[in-house]
Amino acid sequence: MGVQLVTYNPTAAVFGRWRLSLDWQPDGSILGTHQLQHKIVQGVLEIEGEEADALRHATYGKGRRQPLHRHTQWSYASRLTPGWLLYEVAQCGVQVAAVAVYFVYVTRVVDSDMFSTSFPAYDSQAAAPARYFLPARLTTATALASAAGVSAPVPLAGAAGRWALPPDMAGLQQAAAMFQRAQQMADLYVWYGVLQGVALLMLLVFAIKYISFQPRLALIFKTLAAMAQDLMHFLAVYLVMTVCLVLCLVVVFGPRVSTLSSLGDALLNMLQANLLHDFIGMRTYQVR
Repeated sequence: MGVQLVTYNPTAAVFGRWRLSLDWQPDGSILGTHQLQHKIVQGVLEIEGEEADALRHATYGKGRRQPLHRHTQWSYASRLTPGWLLYEVAQCGVQVAAVAVYFVYVTRVVDSDMFSTSFPAYDSQAAAPARYFLPARLTTATALASAAGVSAPVPLAGAAGRWALPPDMAGLQQAAAMFQRAQQMADLYVWYGVLQGVALLMLLVFAIKYISFQPRLALIFKTLAAMAQDLMHFLAVYLVMTVCLVLCLVVVFGPRVSTLSSLGDALLNMLQANLLHDFIGMRTYQVR
């Protein structure tokens, strides 16, 4: 990449040229070339008096009609200390962990066949309201033979003696499996979001450090360094408030809500609320 500027002074009959060339090398270094030239236009100027003296001093210098040429060459190459190399290794580890969590989430946990809006969990007729205190009953011949005090024909839903049939817990088991799978999906998704956020933050810090050799771009790094104390104070206050809120959730809702029964589960649920904008288990499913 090159930048060139050419000027001309008609009074002194002098051309000036400034050129800057930047060349990015394959190893990541930047090779810069800076050139400054001026050249007097050849010819006879018929100027007398004070103007002639001023022109002579401006153009000839020490009495030599020679063009001025200045050439400067410099290069920049980023240098990583052992500390920054360890930082890079940690950053790669966080990214690999995020990719591994997402791979497990996609290939092992996500299963759309397990999710449904309704499950045959309670005993009722097709168009009758559910009887929530009586689970679904088995009506096969084997179940009828094993039931005591039940004779053919099999009692219909809502009829007397229906309770004597063996319970059919398949619907409730499917619903429990679905909610458990939803909990696993939410947990992995939260961990993936946290790891990706940490990886992006580490990339941002490294990018700011990489461009800090330029004086104007280094202003960003210096500004963040100046406000590091305030950022740490904000982070400490945020963590203390989060822990206090989690403790309140455990004390108030822990005995009644399983996902808030322990400090770790409550903290994970709080992260889910912040990242997913919803508490797991609060969605409504129809059970019939």
